[in-house]
Amino acid sequence: GWMEAGMKPDPEDGWMEPMLAEVMRRLEAHDFVSVEVTGEWESEYKLMRRLEDAGHRLIRVWLTAPEDEMVQRLKQRTGPRLAATEEEARGVYRRGAARAAREHWDLILDISGEPRSDDVLSKIGALL
Repeated sequence: GWMEAGMKPDPEDGWMEPMLAEVMRRLEAHDFVSVEVTGEWESEYKLMRRLEDAGHRLIRVWLTAPEDEMVQRLKQRTGPRLAATEEEARGVYRRGAARAAREHWDLILDISGEPRSDDVLSKIGALL
């Protein structure tokens, strides 16, 4: 909705500042907040560091799957500005995976194949 409200992403930090403000706003009312990022943009890691620097505990979870499977998922997304071409999807996957590989993660989950909600929830739940 930010784009519909006339906001534009910062050329360097993208949506980091409004995202940080929104997460902080929600943390005032909730003990836990979930934030999903692609892992492709440096500003997403900056957002995580800013939250940690503010004293919040983050549970960093990297959801991964083989490139071909993730490319198909990216190509099948629906909604405005969501679906990706083959080339865009491969770029997103490769940049995101390369950038994420340089980070610390509390949990790395292979989400390939059929959804396994119980398995995912039990592994994340063990970290809480």
